[in-house]
Amino acid sequence: MKILSKVSIFTFCTLAYLTGCSTDEGDDFISGSNTSVDGPQETKVNVVSGCEEITDDADKATIEQIKTNLTDVFSSFGEGDLNKTQELSSTTKSSIEAILKKYPGNCEAQLAYAAAIISDVVNNKKINNFLDTLAARQGKTKYDLFTKDVDDAAEFSFNYTINSTEEIRGILVSDVQSAIGSILPSLDSAISYMTNIANDDEFTCTYFINDRDIELDRGDFAPVLAAMYVAKASLTALVSINLNIDENGSYDWIDSLMELEYKFNYYSNHGFEHLFKFLGKDSKFTTIHNSWKTEYKNIPNLLDSAITYVQFGLQYGLEEAENGMETQKNDLYIVGDGEEAHLSTADAQKIIDSLTTIRKQLHEGFEIQYAEGKTIKVNISKLFENTDGIQKFLPYHVVNDRSKWVNPDGGFYWSEELEYHAYAQRYMQGYIGESYHAYNPEGRDIMVDSHEEDGTTGYVYLEVYNPYEKAKIRYDVDGCKISFTFVFFGNSIPGIEDVDPLETAPWEIPPITLPAGMCKDDNGTIKYAVAYRENEVPNYGYFTDKNGKKTVTLQELVNGKMVDSKVESYKYEDLRNIIFFPDVTFGGIFPDMTEDIFWDEFVKSIIDDDDDYDDEDDWEDESDWEDWDVLEEL
Repeated sequence: MKILSKVSIFTFCTLAYLTGCSTDEGDDFISGSNTSVDGPQETKVNVVSGCEEITDDADKATIEQIKTNLTDVFSSFGEGDLNKTQELSSTTKSSIEAILKKYPGNCEAQLAYAAAIISDVVNNKKINNFLDTLAARQGKTKYDLFTKDVDDAAEFSFNYTINSTEEIRGILVSDVQSAIGSILPSLDSAISYMTNIANDDEFTCTYFINDRDIELDRGDFAPVLAAMYVAKASLTALVSINLNIDENGSYDWIDSLMELEYKFNYYSNHGFEHLFKFLGKDSKFTTIHNSWKTEYKNIPNLLDSAITYVQFGLQYGLEEAENGMETQKNDLYIVGDGEEAHLSTADAQKIIDSLTTIRKQLHEGFEIQYAEGKTIKVNISKLFENTDGIQKFLPYHVVNDRSKWVNPDGGFYWSEELEYHAYAQRYMQGYIGESYHAYNPEGRDIMVDSHEEDGTTGYVYLEVYNPYEKAKIRYDVDGCKISFTFVFFGNSIPGIEDVDPLETAPWEIPPITLPAGMCKDDNGTIKYAVAYRENEVPNYGYFTDKNGKKTVTLQELVNGKMVDSKVESYKYEDLRNIIFFPDVTFGGIFPDMTEDIFWDEFVKSIIDDDDDYDDEDDWEDESDWEDWDVLEEL
């Protein structure tokens, strides 16, 4: 149905402006200087209302030639495929500008101006060069700027942030936000022109394509204008929010975070350290820039305008439907109840009525069901009233300094043996992983595990899939000092004879001394910190009450608590007494939320779902190390 084309217009026009609307140096037609994103720029455009006629025959010929040159752009309005939009020549742009200066109220020239913006977006060389560079890094020839493939778009977004060079990552905050700030005045100008066009019920634009005349009218212009308002809302949000994630201009911390999959450096990973800073009270991440707060708070009104013009276009279609095919024979889509109609009058009215409800919900809120027979109100407009970021809604907490990560805090006991769940085991695995990476920096897809034999000796198993290599390394414990000896290293499973140390070690693994928090001398007896359940989580931090008093550590939550000599998991009933949120309404987004509803309904449901999922995970984890069962028996 043609209503899908309307949705396509909405979607693709929005995507166009999300990318930026600027030309290359020396080829600037769209107004707006390339200034900093420090604050909104003033829009200077005087739009003459109505549709001024062109009186000069030569100018009439010029505008017809412009329309011919813009046929591809106009066609994209209806087809919703802006990737096919042609690049406008400098001559065409100059002609548009000349006509608009001479006839500022001419609607065809104003429409051409808006078309030029879309053309500049699709053919922006800076953006396309960036996409080509990123595609090459991912082994692709091209990233489709206006992809309809959600999976491809998600992959692009992830790769853009994580798997890019430091220079490309920086574009998100520096170049893109600056570009957005500089093109918004141009978008405002285009909105002003399109508003004039959509409000003139007499203006139509006819172009020739596929051997027939196609007529664009208010039914087409209004949804395009709506898309522009959505674009402005999206762009305003993107330019307003502080997205700075660099560390003194560097993005090395992201690479450090990605090292976890082959270094296992949980206790020294700088990526985690920097990531935790985003959660701090003094963090500016996700806050709204002071100079953009007014514009950010106005986003609901922009969306309101978008809804209004979608309805405006549909209402125009209903009015035309009263005359049957008489005024719609050359239209892109037909509203009516006959066989030739793309959208029935009943469906058009239904959409209009639905949008009226959505507009009301946008400002007043709406009910969502969160459990059988239970609903709660959501006021989405409150989202745009919060300019202080997400930090103020997080539970009260403290992130420990990295020096404290190696000191277990809760959820463990002291043992005279280096048991499987001892924190020293995980610490030792990370040490082996990092030592292998020093030996082979290109190694990836690494698995490390360790098992004790008698409390003072055991084996660390290293398996690498790229390149394929395996190692069996014996460890010997002498107090808090651990030494290592290679038993096997190669690309096959060792045989029964591989029990003696190798004559030549493939690389040196120096002895290590365990941190004091993992190993201690208790009146002459060496003891090791052993987690109740999981030794994978370092002592990253803890939760507090509103006064800053510690209530529970992250390690305690993971490992549970000791009750009558038995380890028990924390239940949601426990959590509400140890984890405290400053505001469970989250700034009024959930105005009717109470502590009881939050904990007894929402949190309980999440925990119950996680318990079911964890059971599946445990089964999968047990199968991960089947290959090593042979080694254990040997």
